[in-house]
Amino acid sequence: MNATGFNTRANPFGEQVRSVYSSDIGHWDVPDMTEVTEEAYELVKHGILSEENFRDFVFTNPAALWAGMNPDFFTGTVVKKRLVGSWPRPSTSLAGRGSAGGIWNRPL
Repeated sequence: MNATGFNTRANPFGEQVRSVYSSDIGHWDVPDMTEVTEEAYELVKHGILSEENFRDFVFTNPAALWAGMNPDFFTGTVVKKRLVGSWPRPSTSLAGRGSAGGIWNRPL
């Protein structure tokens, strides 16, 4: 299901949904927490997602979600340091369009 958001051939208007990585890493049926993200990365290994899609999935889209609602969300964190001066752009053509896309154009 995660790859569906990045499937521009199936999504209306050839767009991508800004999918956000989440997991049940603390759930009782996850015996080894180190395998959860590795499992998600298999989408890249199998050619379903590109490296850029995966970066958007696990970093860019979640960061934009939280910083878009609260520009100070990452203040004082190592994530903020990573974003300053190199805010990643989404791989979707919706960037900069309307209020949802505007978060990509705001400094953090």
